[in-house]
Amino acid sequence: MKMQRGSLRLWLRETRLWLMLALCGLTLFGCASQPKTSVLNCPEPPQATPLPETVAASDSGNAKTFSQKVQRFSEKVSTWQRKVQDYLQK
Repeated sequence: MKMQRGSLRLWLRETRLWLMLALCGLTLFGCASQPKTSVLNCPEPPQATPLPETVAASDSGNAKTFSQKVQRFSEKVSTWQRKVQDYLQK
């Protein structure tokens, strides 16, 4: 029984070794081969789709308000970070 276990383990170990060697060899062979490249034939570039008027209309008032809100929030965060850093250094 022990003899069979030992030979089975040896057989499994050798099989794994050969499979790993084959896998590594195939991987290296695949990396060394030249890939086939296909060339796309595009006779003319596609034309741009015009934007709808609702999107193209200026909305700078809302953008400016949002930007100011974000700027105030960023200042609050910076102040909070400074307070935390000062607290941690004490």
